[in-house]
Amino acid sequence: DGLHDPDAIDDLVATARDDDDPTIRVKATWILGRTRNERAINGLTSLLNDGDPEVRLNAASSLTSLGSTAGLETLAEMLDSNQLRQSLQARGLSSPQVESQMVAIPLSALQSLSLLLEKSPSADLEPLRDHVEALANHGNRRIQISAKDVLIKMNSSKSKK
Repeated sequence: DGLHDPDAIDDLVATARDDDDPTIRVKATWILGRTRNERAINGLTSLLNDGDPEVRLNAASSLTSLGSTAGLETLAEMLDSNQLRQSLQARGLSSPQVESQMVAIPLSALQSLSLLLEKSPSADLEPLRDHVEALANHGNRRIQISAKDVLIKMNSSKSKK
């Protein structure tokens, strides 16, 4: 199977890291996470520093799907509304694109945290609590509900420690 072929993983990492087109880097990063192959972890970790927030988000989300906490700092960035807005505006996105991403990216980051807590209940997400709590009061109901889900899981895993 190609997704478990070390050369295919290395090729995807190289594409995600080096391609000039951010949409190609985003897609390659997403595919790396779907390989469920631990060999992808080093490549994904290096992508946490990409200039494109979607590449960073996909790398962080993919790492959480592999049970790794290496992307938590990046997820925190995606949960911080002010920092995220600045990052999106710096990319030159139109106002409607920014607003769309201001919902989609935090939702994806929250889903990643929820998945991480399911896979690794002992993961320490306390440094992200303030961001998640702020999103629990967000104007978007989908973000509110997702944030509350993460808070419930955080509290549940904390009480089991």
